[in-house]
Amino acid sequence: PQTVIGNIGHMLDLAGRLGDEWFVLYNGPQCGASAPDHLHFQACSKDNIPIFDEIETWKRKTITRGAGLEEFTLLDYRLNLLAARCSNPDTLVQWFNEAVKYLQNLTNSLEEPLINIIIGIKNGELTLIVFPREKHRPDCFFAEGDAKLTVSPASIDLAGVLVVPDPGHFEKITD
Repeated sequence: PQTVIGNIGHMLDLAGRLGDEWFVLYNGPQCGASAPDHLHFQACSKDNIPIFDEIETWKRKTITRGAGLEEFTLLDYRLNLLAARCSNPDTLVQWFNEAVKYLQNLTNSLEEPLINIIIGIKNGELTLIVFPREKHRPDCFFAEGDAKLTVSPASIDLAGVLVVPDPGHFEKITD
């Protein structure tokens, strides 16, 4: 199967060409890809996608800054993410490759680690957000009876728009 490793430059290029109103997302083979045997990415409108406002306004923890690159995470955010912002796509490719190696070592994975990715551009700066994953689906997905919720998060869900295909399950979440 194809993975994002080695293809991130194409995604950055696409995000840059689409401009400020759009973003590119990637779902890893075990992280929401509907067909895990191919490189699963798509472009979407930023309209009503919470992560794009939150990445600008949420309190950050800067990890590194220099050479035009800022690497950061969001403090006390609803989930874990690692982000980098830079106007130079080649610098982001290098950062991403190092981040993937780190996650591979952390998870003892020889393949692509479990990740989802969102890339957007604003005022000429690309922001690459990596959502590291522990597992594909939450325990509630496999539960029985009233405990079952058909929630299987992918990039769009991690960006703040939860997709729940079963109306009854949606009602249980919003009660």
